[in-house]
Amino acid sequence: MTDLSGNLTIVLLVLGLVTLTGVGSMIWAYQGGGSVAVLFLEVIPPPLTLEESSRRSFETGVRDYCSGDYKRAITAFSQVIKRSPDCPEAHHNYALAMANQRQDDKATAAFLTTADLYVKQDDRAGVDLVKSHLIALRQRKRDREARSTRF
Repeated sequence: MTDLSGNLTIVLLVLGLVTLTGVGSMIWAYQGGGSVAVLFLEVIPPPLTLEESSRRSFETGVRDYCSGDYKRAITAFSQVIKRSPDCPEAHHNYALAMANQRQDDKATAAFLTTADLYVKQDDRAGVDLVKSHLIALRQRKRDREARSTRF
């Protein structure tokens, strides 16, 4: 009887490990753990005309962004946007950080605001850059959808 209960315990432990591994893999795949690469590495530099307090927040955002702390970068760029709402570079970096946080709907809205601001400043290069970022977001969405249909 002792031998049977020992074998049963081993079998239950193995089944438990297999189950945990399977559930963990499914959660990992569902949350996108297989694609943890950051979509946008670059950051947009501050404009020369930015006032001092906004510039400090902007530079803080750039540092946080470059160190991979996108949540803090979002906060810093939000402060710049509050003080200087017509600064497309702040909106652009906010959108990039949102995208890197996988908040694609908010990133898309911010990219559209950014494009409008670049158009108002007649900055064609800025508009083209935003377009390329929106294309990259759309491609990531398509890739996710393709991966999810395989399961």
